Amino acid sequence: MACPSPWKDIADTFFECSICLDLFKEPKQLPCLHRFCKQCLEPILEGQVGTFKCPLCKDVCKIPNNGIDGFKTDFHMKSMLQFIQLQNTFENKEERECIGCEEKLKVTAYCFTCKGFLCVQCYQFHLTKKMFVKHQKHLLALNDLEGKSLTQEKLASLMEAPRCHIHPEHKAKLCCCTCGNLPVCLTCTYDEHKGHELRTSGKWRTTKGNT
Repeated sequence: MACPSPWKDIADTFFECSICLDLFKEPKQLPCLHRFCKQCLEPILEGQVGTFKCPLCKDVCKIPNNGIDGFKTDFHMKSMLQFIQLQNTFENKEERECIGCEEKLKVTAYCFTCKGFLCVQCYQFHLTKKMFVKHQKHLLALNDLEGKSLTQEKLASLMEAPRCHIHPEHKAKLCCCTCGNLPVCLTCTYDEHKGHELRTSGKWRTTKGNT
């Protein structure tokens, strides 16, 4: 797997689950900070009562009340993996169903608002029609990758803001580092995530959540 340009200095193994040795699928982060695919952890937790040992460091981890779903999903890792998969699709010149015309063609771009690939004609339609003005800031085109100018900051600006994990009706404004990069809204800073370390606009800060 070719390492994507925004993370060219990160080893490929960083994106791989140490159990299945494949790219992470629904990465879950344990209290010891090791990550594993959700489906890889399921057979390990099966039959365990209260605690289990991390497959890597052997630290004893408490099993949440709601089981494996209670472990934090690493949303930052999910975003990086999404980019890797998009890059591979572009580089391999794969044919995918265009979300605009529904024809299976070689992809030219990906719209993070539509959450789908675009052929060259539908990409141009996205760029020129007023009805897609709000989409234009969230388009990743093949030439963005070929120019090798795509940075983590640019990629983050392309992606649609995720929804708050507690209040899905709100777009997430912050990322809670204390809780494994969970997307949170401003309301959460005064409730569930009060006093946690939060990240916004690429900067780290601690929000006390005082009213």
